[in-house]
Amino acid sequence: MYLHYRVTKEDEGQTAEHVLRRRLGVSGALSRRLRNGRALTSDGTFIMNRTVVEPGSLLEVRLEEENEQLGPLNPKEDIAIYFEDDWFALVSKPPATPTHPRFPGDRGLTTVLSDKQLHPANRLDLDTSGLVIIAKNGFAHHLLTTSPIQKIYYGLVHGLPPEEGVIDAPIDRAPDSIILRMIREDGKRARTHFRRVAAWPRQQTSLLAFRLETGRTHQIRVHSAHLGFPLVGDSLYGWEQTFRARSEIRGRNRANYLMADKRVFSDPGMARDFRALALNRELDRQFLHAARLRFVYPLTKEMIDVRAPLPADLCRLLRKLNAVERAQICHTSLQPLMDLDLPANVETTAE
Repeated sequence: MYLHYRVTKEDEGQTAEHVLRRRLGVSGALSRRLRNGRALTSDGTFIMNRTVVEPGSLLEVRLEEENEQLGPLNPKEDIAIYFEDDWFALVSKPPATPTHPRFPGDRGLTTVLSDKQLHPANRLDLDTSGLVIIAKNGFAHHLLTTSPIQKIYYGLVHGLPPEEGVIDAPIDRAPDSIILRMIREDGKRARTHFRRVAAWPRQQTSLLAFRLETGRTHQIRVHSAHLGFPLVGDSLYGWEQTFRARSEIRGRNRANYLMADKRVFSDPGMARDFRALALNRELDRQFLHAARLRFVYPLTKEMIDVRAPLPADLCRLLRKLNAVERAQICHTSLQPLMDLDLPANVETTAE
């Protein structure tokens, strides 16, 4: 892989390293590797990083990494690829697939896509489906991780939350756990915007669009539960946990929980429990899908805007909800979510 840059009058008097870092986003670590590997030339002649460049000269950077992905991806399974060039690809991760292998020999998205080393620029939970940006080398990964990425997720939640809002609550790891996260005053800043897309009032269920302003682990799942509207099918933060907690309050014996002298089926609280639990049984995972990614391509300054449709298991559940009660459509446009903090003066590509 090669990078090229034609030195301009504005670059006169600057070193090659300064120009590469400012104009092409080359990191300090990569700059040092270029020096050690004699991978930087000016008009075909090897130069050092500290060489002062001349206007009009053509800088060429040779990028070589061990086990680097060259050419198109060749997935071993049916993985949807929505965009691909020499530097990165946008793919749709299926559920029950980790973004990275968790241990040697594990099946992960990166190993399904290629036998070469790949660099995901964003990660999704094991059972969350949707768009992942895959960089094909370290330089592309560095550029993507320093560029703002807008992320839109669809999530089905229990209850009828407000039509739109912002959840601003810090998140950190729960005590004595390497997996669970929780709202903590001393946690890291976490901010999630949401908009209600559709609702099924009789079934106390809503489809929300989420936009992440920050990217904490399990952010949408934790924030949804904190708001009082957990994701359907979420076994960590969803109604399963609520059911267990309530059963302990009502009696540790699960059979006593169901006895008429303890609780009656006409009780609204109990009816809601069973309705929520029944809905959870329709899925093998949480209803959460990374549906849209939008960012400025660092090399061309174009806006990349890609959408991934809901997978079959999530569509099937929505059809079941509609078979009982037609959805009330709340918002057909997600533009207010997408208009937040957009970079200015960028060219938008066709979707």
